[in-house]
Amino acid sequence: LQSLVGSQNVPYIYEDYTTTDTIAEKMYQMWKLGPEGREKLGQKAYDYANHEFGYQNTVDKWHETMIETINTWQDKYERYTCEEI
Repeated sequence: LQSLVGSQNVPYIYEDYTTTDTIAEKMYQMWKLGPEGREKLGQKAYDYANHEFGYQNTVDKWHETMIETINTWQDKYERYTCEEI
C-alpha cells in the first residue's frame, strides 16, 4: 500500500505501508533462499548500491548536470521582476 504525499516544492513522495502478513511472507521467502541465496542477494544489493551511489558515479552525475546547466541556462532563463502592490 502506498500513499502520495508531498508539496509543490517536493512532489511525488510515496509513503509505503505494509502489513504483518506481508512482512512474515517476505521473511519466509528470505529463509527459503538459504545461506547461498541470501549471500547472492546481498552481493547483488551491495553491487547496486556501489554502482548507483558510489563516489565516482555521484561525481560524474554532478559533473554532467553542471555541464548541462552551463550549456543550457540561457535557453531556460526567465527574468523576474518585483512589483509592489
